[in-house]
Amino acid sequence: MEAAASGPAAAVKRAPEQVIVHPLVLLSVVDHYNRVAKDTKKRVVGVLLGESYKGRIDATNSFAVPFEEDERDPSIWFLDHSYLENMFRMFKKVNARERIIGWYHTGPRLREADIDINELIGRYCDNPLLVICEVQPKEMGLPVHAYVAKEEIREDGTEKSKKVFANLPTEVGATEAEEIGVEHLLRDVKDAAVSTLASEVGDMVTGLRGLRSRLLEIREYLEAVLAGKLPVNHDIMRNLQDIFNLLPNLNVAELSRSFTVESNDMMLVLYLASLIRSITALHDLIDNKQSRQWHEKQKQAKEEAAKAEKEGGKKAAAGGEAAPAAEGGAAADGSEKKGEDGKQSAIVSRLRVIAFGAKAGALTELDRPAMLLQCGFLANEPAGGTEPNNSHELASAALVPVSTTVALSRPAAGGWGFALAAAGDRLYSWGVNSATLLAKAGANEDGVDPASLDEVTAGVSQAAAGFDHGLAVTAEGKVLVWGPAHRPASAAPGLLLSPVPFKVPITQVAAGEHHSLALSASGDVFAWGSNAEGQLGNGAAGGASAEPVAVAGPASGAADASVAAPVAAIAAGARHSVAVSSLGQCLAWGWSLHGQCGTGKAAPSVPAPTVVAALGPLKVVGAAAGMGHTIVCTDQGDAYAWGLNADGQLGDGTDLSSLEPKLVEDAALASETVTKVAAGSRHTLVLCASGRAFAFGWGAFGQLGSGQFASARRPQAVAVPGGSQVADLAAGWWHSLFLTR
Repeated sequence: MEAAASGPAAAVKRAPEQVIVHPLVLLSVVDHYNRVAKDTKKRVVGVLLGESYKGRIDATNSFAVPFEEDERDPSIWFLDHSYLENMFRMFKKVNARERIIGWYHTGPRLREADIDINELIGRYCDNPLLVICEVQPKEMGLPVHAYVAKEEIREDGTEKSKKVFANLPTEVGATEAEEIGVEHLLRDVKDAAVSTLASEVGDMVTGLRGLRSRLLEIREYLEAVLAGKLPVNHDIMRNLQDIFNLLPNLNVAELSRSFTVESNDMMLVLYLASLIRSITALHDLIDNKQSRQWHEKQKQAKEEAAKAEKEGGKKAAAGGEAAPAAEGGAAADGSEKKGEDGKQSAIVSRLRVIAFGAKAGALTELDRPAMLLQCGFLANEPAGGTEPNNSHELASAALVPVSTTVALSRPAAGGWGFALAAAGDRLYSWGVNSATLLAKAGANEDGVDPASLDEVTAGVSQAAAGFDHGLAVTAEGKVLVWGPAHRPASAAPGLLLSPVPFKVPITQVAAGEHHSLALSASGDVFAWGSNAEGQLGNGAAGGASAEPVAVAGPASGAADASVAAPVAAIAAGARHSVAVSSLGQCLAWGWSLHGQCGTGKAAPSVPAPTVVAALGPLKVVGAAAGMGHTIVCTDQGDAYAWGLNADGQLGDGTDLSSLEPKLVEDAALASETVTKVAAGSRHTLVLCASGRAFAFGWGAFGQLGSGQFASARRPQAVAVPGGSQVADLAAGWWHSLFLTR
């Protein structure tokens, strides 16, 4: 033992005067305590490593040492010498400059055996340092206290000299590299749900509590000195005098006035903010009431018109006989022609593609049924380029010329400024062509008007639009795909549809940036395309697959019952995928750098379907995925969103991203029941049972339908022409579609 002691011992000739504890020591002590003595009354003991220079000791590292002590008899304890010496040899190989400077324990206060343990550590270094780290501090202030043993001699000579611990000035310090590491660590553990203002207020409260505890200590000390319980310490008195000299004179009129003015300004801002919020909520309430009254009047008028028409028909039937046969034949021919024209007119009148833009003319026939509304970046100007800044940016209501004579429904908004909608079993497309995305022969000929995809001859039951490709499900359950990436270089001009090989009928499809999803009738999810971030859910990230692979549902073969349960709905984000199981659970996989997969942490990839456990018992009925965020709606009519929030796409009024689902709550949605959600690249849409639609997030192209090219961090109602109710909606990367009732 003596030989071992002479080796690692560091000769510290000068008595220590100041102690600097580095972050790595604090982290190591907390980890040691959590592993060995968490939720117990035991303490843990370890060795401190560091350097000493001119009375300043830097504790830069530490390691744990096996230690046991008898709770009933403090004089009985055990410390493993061999373990200590072996660990020090290994640490010395890593950093030869670090020496044993003392030891630590988690206290929380000094104990009887500490002097004996300190004597043992003294075999390895001169003037060993003792640092007590309070892992669970009960008082405000620095939870680190340093001591050094000194000889105490009674002046009267009544007792022998003995060693006692003397307190040393202690602080927590770090080098530049350590500060950077601590900042990254705090960034990872910081609660994204807590706002910056809340954090600042919490820090101020903590600081005031610490100040109060220090003032109480000063008062207790001075009272003890006055009562003769403690001797006068001139060093302490000098420090107290310096503290009082540094205090500002609060009796100065200018200082008091400055505090008052700043406080009044802050209170005025808070008052105005509360007033504006109340006025906005009242405005939404009145607007909702007026909309309900208007719909009630419309319904009553229709019922009265139907009643009057029925009574008029009865009177006409009882009025007289039919006209002569010859005249009747001429009348029949005329009626037939008139009937055809009337039928054609009725069909044409049902289609009203309303665009949100300032260039079109006045509104007409806003009360027609099944209007399809669009806003944001959709179709280029005839002489414009292919970038959004050269495009049709539509934000306010106006009619757009329509050349088709069909009633569009079931909208699907794509990424690269194009859209799809069905009319019966036919599929129509319009917007930016980008190398044959539309039903046009020209490779880059854009289309403002919807045009039929005549190549789809089997009838369309459902369609989806990705960033630069489209998907269609035929009435027979087959899947067709088209777009630049699915078009051979040798292909002839015109639209080219390629079949996707499936052995089972498909009922639903979803399209992401460069990957696709399909849902079978039996509840199995298939994926194909890019897998750079694991968005195909096959357990690994990287590469791509031209053939569909099963990722969730009974055919996936997953051991997890949640993943193997039949899937009811699917959604594809830019590079991540979402599914809703028949159990009401939400599954997500793929890119999750902003936490959009809902695992509770940011990760470059989540390669396999994972249940969003933070939703708990909530039953999810619908989901949507954007570029970096996800939103779902539950059977209770609530919406929850998580992930990227740089543009307010989570609707919580902030730009702070969230790693876990957050309830989308706002005064505008207080009385609403959410039935459907949709997500663009950086904006979000929600549809309510009342027929109202709300939008929030990025709105630079007018995709929020508010009449402005501006973003919104809270839900705002979409201004539907004529107050019509919305029956369906879809969100593209830079545009939105709304189908009215």
